[in-house]
Amino acid sequence: MTFNKLLKPLFWSWCAAIWIGSLMPISGPSVANGDKIEHLLGYAILAALGTLIWRRPIQCWLAASAMGITV
Repeated sequence: MTFNKLLKPLFWSWCAAIWIGSLMPISGPSVANGDKIEHLLGYAILAALGTLIWRRPIQCWLAASAMGITV
């Protein structure tokens, strides 16, 4: 099994986790601006995984940003 085949399920699982986590009502974080940090890390990891899989960094970062704006 290649490295790419291992990353694709991780990418799509991470994508689903972001959607679910972003849309579920929860109490706010205990750290000041913690929600901004969580969003930055979540979407940065998503874009980095996409870049490792598809080797198109600009498109992956733009797609992750578009998803963040949409959510």
